Amino acid sequence: MVTSSARWFQSYDCSSPSSPSCAGPRILATSTTFPPHKYLQEDALDAFLSRHELTSQDAEWVKRVFRATGIKTCSYFLPKERLFEKMSRVQYVEYVRAGLFKLGMEAAQKAIRDWGGCVQDITHIVWGTMTGTIHAPTLDTYLARELGLRSDIKRLNVESMGCLTGFRCLALASELAAARLGNTVLTVVCDIRSALGNQLTAHAPGAPVDRANVIASCLFRDSGGAAIVAAPQPQALLQRQPSWRRRARLGQQLPAAALQQRAERSPQQLLPAAQPPQGEQQAPAELLPHAERPQPPPQYDIIDTRALLVPDSEPLVQYQEREGESIHLYIDKELPARVEQALPDLIKELLAPHGLQPSDCCYAVHTGGPKILERTAAALGVSADCMQASWEVMREQGNLSGASNIAVLDRARRMAASGAGMYAARRHCVCIAMGPGVAMETLLLRRA
Repeated sequence: MVTSSARWFQSYDCSSPSSPSCAGPRILATSTTFPPHKYLQEDALDAFLSRHELTSQDAEWVKRVFRATGIKTCSYFLPKERLFEKMSRVQYVEYVRAGLFKLGMEAAQKAIRDWGGCVQDITHIVWGTMTGTIHAPTLDTYLARELGLRSDIKRLNVESMGCLTGFRCLALASELAAARLGNTVLTVVCDIRSALGNQLTAHAPGAPVDRANVIASCLFRDSGGAAIVAAPQPQALLQRQPSWRRRARLGQQLPAAALQQRAERSPQQLLPAAQPPQGEQQAPAELLPHAERPQPPPQYDIIDTRALLVPDSEPLVQYQEREGESIHLYIDKELPARVEQALPDLIKELLAPHGLQPSDCCYAVHTGGPKILERTAAALGVSADCMQASWEVMREQGNLSGASNIAVLDRARRMAASGAGMYAARRHCVCIAMGPGVAMETLLLRRA
């Protein structure tokens, strides 16, 4: 059954900027960040082969699969000599938490700077990742403190939803922003998916290679993204805000209680690898803008959202922890075909209430691989030009799991701003992602 994540959107006509829907949730800023090490896909292939003693037949198959991904370059947190190095569970948890925290901080800082608002106006933080660990406090706690967010910040942690995490979190953020005037939501989605290569199931020299391990190793890489979502605030509401928040907005002196709140920090020893280098400026001091700094216009109006659980599709994507401190990801070769089959009705239900056809839109699609992108275009009857941002991010960075969602949307936004291709020619953008379930997540955006 297709469900709407925000039914109230349907009561508005978004055909013009003056319509009531423009008072609904808006994306005010997006950002993307990548880890420091960038390699060729051939480098990743060489590293994989160096860690596995394969038969000549399997080695040739692995080479074909890596090269068929269409990925040219990719980003990792690990230096080249540690790619596909087997990690213990403790090493894995420490590594991914440090990486996720660093990516999350960088992405959030960039989004907040581009937004130009006051961090004390952020009422919610939505954190999403597929690179989950059993560890508390969760990383959104540390992000909130390091960014200088309010002590009464409302937090939501979304994990294990796979490659649709970014768009699921954006849909949740739109509902939170719509629920109450004044809500401003910081959404942060990060993944260290290359770490799957550090938790592969054991391979005996000369034994047949586990093909699922090869697929995971050739596709998944690392990224972080963030977005600010809010509904416009009437002037009367701004006048009713607590006086200390209004003074913060005007760049005036904050009271002692607010200054103490901004000074709170997470214990440095918990995430040593993720802390800024000595002498580097801490984020909160530079994130509170001057009063005269102009507020940028919104990037997109969020018009509608839809989600779908594809019937009888659970076995197509399986992600499991196994013995020997390993993680096994299985993606069935039938997945692209099932996506192609389910997508037309889902997109019709998303677009039809707003008088739109697939040909009226451009697209921001999860970078799941060439077959996913090709089958998505075929299902909708659109050209590859309408999905150019997805193809570019996939070639340059690979499959970024749920973080790919915001990475592609951020690329589409920048392409539209520069007057590039379909993203400049068409004001409506459809966001599409899929993950375990099989589940699908979509949003309809209108460029502001």
